[in-house]
Amino acid sequence: MAMTPKEALELIKLIETSYHQINFDKEQADVWISILIKGDYQLSKEKIYRYVSTEKFPPVISDFLVVIQDKPVEDYSADIAAVQRELNDPVLRKKREEAMQKLREAVKGMNEKVGVSDD
Repeated sequence: MAMTPKEALELIKLIETSYHQINFDKEQADVWISILIKGDYQLSKEKIYRYVSTEKFPPVISDFLVVIQDKPVEDYSADIAAVQRELNDPVLRKKREEAMQKLREAVKGMNEKVGVSDD
């Protein structure tokens, strides 16, 4: 969901308070707000927190803005048709199950190498 101008301003204030060398004037803030409102507030905010905790230079918008784009319905219909074909075809279903089993074994092997439990 797109953020509100008020939420965008909160992100700008977060950046200003995190970096003493940044001081947005009204024109800069208006430009940033017009771009930020296209993004997801919560995800962008989380990205800013991660950014400011590791970076000494102020972020630019592309460092933290998360824009969630909806997939067109037409794209889903192709996916649904492919899944239906696979479910209805025993050969394709068996290939999928074999591929999934190989993937599970590979993940299990990697987890064992790094000491991660499957629990």
